Amino acid sequence: FGHLLIRYTPPSCFNDPFDMLPCIEPVTDSDRQHSLDTECRRHYRRYVLSRRGMGTPPPSFDEFRNKWLEWNQPNLNTLKGDYKKRALKKFQKDHEDVGVLSLTANDESLLMWAHYAQSHEGMLIEFRPSKMFTEPEKSLVRVEYSSNRPSVNIGVSGQQDDFSKKTAPYRVKSCEWQYEAEWRAFALLSTCDKRVVSD
Repeated sequence: FGHLLIRYTPPSCFNDPFDMLPCIEPVTDSDRQHSLDTECRRHYRRYVLSRRGMGTPPPSFDEFRNKWLEWNQPNLNTLKGDYKKRALKKFQKDHEDVGVLSLTANDESLLMWAHYAQSHEGMLIEFRPSKMFTEPEKSLVRVEYSSNRPSVNIGVSGQQDDFSKKTAPYRVKSCEWQYEAEWRAFALLSTCDKRVVSD
């Protein structure tokens, strides 16, 4: 209490290994195509820059793209596979940076007191959301309980810049945990005031 800090827990420290670990949806053809177009544009820019001062205008992007696809036909499957690996790696990196503040609306559960209060020897602290958050209605979300595991699209079509939308799959837990009546707040661990790394 002396430092007035509160812990946002990384998913790797949760009791349930499936919590905050959504199913990964298959990468769509449109995402793979977007990956190819991005790679082709990168090569086109490099090609245009290399021809500066030659006196002849470079081909249009469409002309270059047709040639580039023709040259790289044997490597297209590899490029598509690389895109999936890169997208998965980015998702995992973002996932590891999300911390969770877990609160409950159920202060009388014997299971909760056993699991989270040192076998009934701990204590409970009541929080007022209006005192903790500038905008509690946006910061604090009620956990949904479902028998279906949430899924996430790691491709371009599923990328979210909005943090609340990005964390939407993390608000769903198995029905087995329904007694917890959990509410959650999320934060980026990389922006926390203090980060404690334990062995």
